[in-house]
Amino acid sequence: LVSYTGTESDITIPLGISSIGKDAFSGNNTLTKVYIPDEVTSIDYAAFENCKNLEKVVIGDGVKSIGSAAFSGCQSLKEINIPRYTETIGSGSFAACPNLTDINVNEKTKISFVLTVFYIQKTVRHFINILQADLIPHMIFQSL
Repeated sequence: LVSYTGTESDITIPLGISSIGKDAFSGNNTLTKVYIPDEVTSIDYAAFENCKNLEKVVIGDGVKSIGSAAFSGCQSLKEINIPRYTETIGSGSFAACPNLTDINVNEKTKISFVLTVFYIQKTVRHFINILQADLIPHMIFQSL
């Protein structure tokens, strides 16, 4: 999926899409809920960056990588679930999400690389199962 210019607030990524491209939804302020099916394997750089009204994202188990700044600036996002087969999470993927309070990592997830993913997240209350990661750099919780 390269670009979305629709005005729907609640969308499901269509079956047959394997990747959500760079800036595909970036800056879309009508979007409030996104459902990403298991067929999607990657969420690219800044795919949902600055979607200020995005409250809920359901990420399917097929997503192996979440690109840098993928959800950065999603000011209304409150909770994120990292699926079982996610292997990489790029830098600043969830940066500047001031209402993000719950981050849940599937207990079988084996993240191989994470760097400053949740930068400036002082509101995070629950971070579940992060110890499954193979590499947790010192900056992952910077300014938490």
